Amino acid sequence: MRVGRARIAGLLLTAGLCAAGPPAAHAQDAPPDDRFDVTLLDKSITQGTRIATTPDGRVLLAERDGRLKVWKPTTQTTVVAGQIPTGQPGELGFMGLALSPDFATTGYVYAHYVPLVPSYNTTHISRVSRFTLTGDTLDLTSEKPIYDIQHPAYAGGGHSAGDLEFAPNGDLYISTGDNTNCCASFGYPPMDERPGQTANDSQTTAANTNNPMGKILRIHPLAAPGATVGAGSTYSIPPGNLFDESQDTDNKTLPEIYAMGLRNPFTIGNAKSNGELWFADYGPDATLADPTRGPAGHVSMILAKQPANFGWPYCYVPGLPYADWDYVANVSRGYYDCDHLVNNSPNNLNPPANQLVNGGRLNLPPATKRTMWWTYSAGSPTTPFSDLFGGGAMAGPLYAFDAGNPSTTKFPAWFNDRYFYFDWTTDWVQTVAFNPDGTVKDRKFFLPIHTFVKPMDMKFGPDGSLYVLAYGNGWGTNNDDTGLYKVDYAPGNRAPIAGGSADKDSGAAPLTVNFDATGSSDPDVTDTLTYAWDFTNDGVTDATTLKASHTYTTPGAVTARLTVTDSHGSSTVQNFPLVVGNARPVVKITAPADGTPLEIGQPVSYHVDVTDADGPVDCTKVALQVSLGHNSHAHPDQIVTPDANCNGTVTPNRTAGHTGTIYVFTVFEATYTDAGNGAAPALTGYAKARYSPHTQPTSVYPLGEGTGLYTGQTFMQGPGHWLMFEGYNLARIGAITMSTSSRGPGGTMEIHADSPTGPLVGSAVMPDTKPAASLQRIYTTITAPTTNKPAGSHDLYFVTNWTDPAAHGPSEVFPEIFFNTYTLVEYPEVSLSLTPATGDASNGWYTTPVKFTIASTGFSAATREYRLDGGAWTPYTAEVTVGAPGAHTLEYRGTNAAGTTAIGTKTFTIGAVTDTPGTVSGSVPATLSLTLGAPATFGAFTPGVAKDYTASTTATVTSTAGDAALSVSDPGHLTNGAFALPEALQVAFSKASWAAPASNDAVTLTFKQHIGAGDALRTGAYSKTLTFTLSTTTP
Repeated sequence: MRVGRARIAGLLLTAGLCAAGPPAAHAQDAPPDDRFDVTLLDKSITQGTRIATTPDGRVLLAERDGRLKVWKPTTQTTVVAGQIPTGQPGELGFMGLALSPDFATTGYVYAHYVPLVPSYNTTHISRVSRFTLTGDTLDLTSEKPIYDIQHPAYAGGGHSAGDLEFAPNGDLYISTGDNTNCCASFGYPPMDERPGQTANDSQTTAANTNNPMGKILRIHPLAAPGATVGAGSTYSIPPGNLFDESQDTDNKTLPEIYAMGLRNPFTIGNAKSNGELWFADYGPDATLADPTRGPAGHVSMILAKQPANFGWPYCYVPGLPYADWDYVANVSRGYYDCDHLVNNSPNNLNPPANQLVNGGRLNLPPATKRTMWWTYSAGSPTTPFSDLFGGGAMAGPLYAFDAGNPSTTKFPAWFNDRYFYFDWTTDWVQTVAFNPDGTVKDRKFFLPIHTFVKPMDMKFGPDGSLYVLAYGNGWGTNNDDTGLYKVDYAPGNRAPIAGGSADKDSGAAPLTVNFDATGSSDPDVTDTLTYAWDFTNDGVTDATTLKASHTYTTPGAVTARLTVTDSHGSSTVQNFPLVVGNARPVVKITAPADGTPLEIGQPVSYHVDVTDADGPVDCTKVALQVSLGHNSHAHPDQIVTPDANCNGTVTPNRTAGHTGTIYVFTVFEATYTDAGNGAAPALTGYAKARYSPHTQPTSVYPLGEGTGLYTGQTFMQGPGHWLMFEGYNLARIGAITMSTSSRGPGGTMEIHADSPTGPLVGSAVMPDTKPAASLQRIYTTITAPTTNKPAGSHDLYFVTNWTDPAAHGPSEVFPEIFFNTYTLVEYPEVSLSLTPATGDASNGWYTTPVKFTIASTGFSAATREYRLDGGAWTPYTAEVTVGAPGAHTLEYRGTNAAGTTAIGTKTFTIGAVTDTPGTVSGSVPATLSLTLGAPATFGAFTPGVAKDYTASTTATVTSTAGDAALSVSDPGHLTNGAFALPEALQVAFSKASWAAPASNDAVTLTFKQHIGAGDALRTGAYSKTLTFTLSTTTP
């Protein structure tokens, strides 16, 4: 999935900027936003991809690694139905989920996933299969493969879509992306026809009439599928698809194609039996138009009335075709004719045999106009929908109002026949109504008072309520703000909001958990709330206080439940999954520290710190997922395992399709799953960190205000305007350099942490670079030493301001500022090497001349200098030889672009050394010495009671022998005159042998005497004299 710039507000510089029109009509008829209740149903979701609602009100939820979960309204809990063995190459995984129209009677669930066997790296196959859900259990043995999607051999699973949607008549729609490098063409359509560039040519897939990628496919699964996947065996071809198979005499079309010319149609929202389809398509990444290449990137919604070609990669925005780019000469050959499209790419007409791509037709259907489209910034003149912005178009459901539905939470009739759609990168949701001809009638933002963080999927349930899957902030595993939500219409009393918390989710038994419902509230402020805590989910209320505590003693998984009820009887439930008898491992990525600047493509050492209260940690079971962050999401790159000490080295890569000038960074996600503990299930600990490059072009800024682009350069309008880059740890940063152009003096670039008005961590005056023409740029480098650096990772805000704000009035024109790049400059690292490395004389002196080299390492290369014996600092350029006799002090330093200096010192002596041998002698007499401590005593023995009595003393051993051994004569029995104890005395040594000489080595001698219950004992004192022997074979 590809997303664009998020939450951009500011100036877009274009030729002929025009005002945007109003977004909607009839908005006054819509119900107020505050008449909807939003309830969190489940938060324990890992990379949720799709949801589906069943006729009985359950919600099925797919997770990318193959899990299918079921949220049950009867118990308000979520269970795992099963896990399909699923590969996750690139962006693939368990990406499509749909229920058969006859699910109520068959239980058929359709999944689009990547089989683990055989490997995707061998087959490049993703599969659509039918499974049977029996109750809340997915029967994995019931799998019936229906359709295999052949991905190109060069594709790493990127921009691959994957959604499924059934029409009521049983036709199944499947979305696929173009699987083409997004960014090697600088964000414009990839159409590189040169040899070896198949992965950079979308004409290979999306514009290929005989390839399934970059398409919406339409098939009709058969009720009794055969063993061989294919048309006539597992599915049939519905009539009326884009290409009639009977007319494909040269085998150049794919009969399953419903729609082609698509970039990445990630979601399908609704399908009708008449062939009408509502879906979304992502677009290219270019953030601005280029007169030689074409328009900036847009995303789109499509209400397809019939099969069609939607133009990609030749056409996307209506009326603004892309250029036919010559990748050899780097010039445009003119613009494409969207009504007469021709795919003459050799990757289409004669694709390389090893790429698993079939050749398609030369002449294509004309490009059909998309229904709605928008770009990364609001106010764009290239769309009539200019109030919309973002880069992640997503299709939601169509609402059908049913007056006979008894549900009191169903959406009202105003929403009837309205389609939902939303943007994954900017979190807004809208509904739209269409005229009979498919043009927009009116549209309106839905529930702007509530934010679903990265909304992923939406479905209406049989109760007429809307169910929403939010992906959440983060990069996949254990995302923040992920969740499954229910949205109810509440025309009267509104339900309370359960805002409980638990101070623990796991731990050893007994486990005391403190619960707190203080965060609960009610939108009807006059309502009074009551609380009911069910600590073991047995249906019995255990406490009714605002705060409560419970101690769990029985190991295992248990769910605590909070029910918040208002004074009108409406209630909301919140669940707290707990594990008793096993503590969740604590995982931290301690090196590199979160936010440390890192270069993609350079090896980096890492350390993952794992602690587990239940036992030792096996570092080889730690998994570190390395991903390439791109805009608001991340593409998996590789999974590595550290060594036994949780250390390792990894080289982050630019994953396929992400070259060029784009916003990228590195993401680390570490996981560790323990072994569980009996009835207590295994638990997983998570940690994540992100790392940005030292240098970024500001044209890819993710967030800004009063900031825009002009011919690819970042333009900042006036004081207080800003742009932001995410997640930097400044601990190793000595300065930040910036490339700026200023028409006029008086401006300063300030750098703040966390907000435009946050702590000031650096600033630099922007000198007047005196550009001659308007909007001309003459750049110079300015340097801001870092100060007042906060600990940890922080977003950096670059803010333009007057150097002396008091000297400038509010009406004074601010200098025209362009801001090109910035670089975080680390403290320099310099090292010294001597040759020879050490002195050759016995006293460490050198007897020959010494050569030295000075190296500068790390990202911020330094100029190097040295001085010898307090002399003048001298630039270092090559190896230096020191030959003068005497003691020397060599100082060396490095100075980087920010002027930060690191200094080291090395002392050595050069001289003549004469070694004359001399003899000193002495001798050690052969010695074996054994000294015993005080006699040991057992004390009194008790007759008739079985017991082991112990006593001890010490011995001291001194031995000059090569080895020595300590032994004792047969201890025999303790005696009292003529009477002896029935059982023999036992003797043990704490140490009984020595393999080398020893001096005053202490040994503990332990004596044990067993008295049996039937042993007859004679009154009196018992004793025994033993002989201990220290001996050697090598005196």
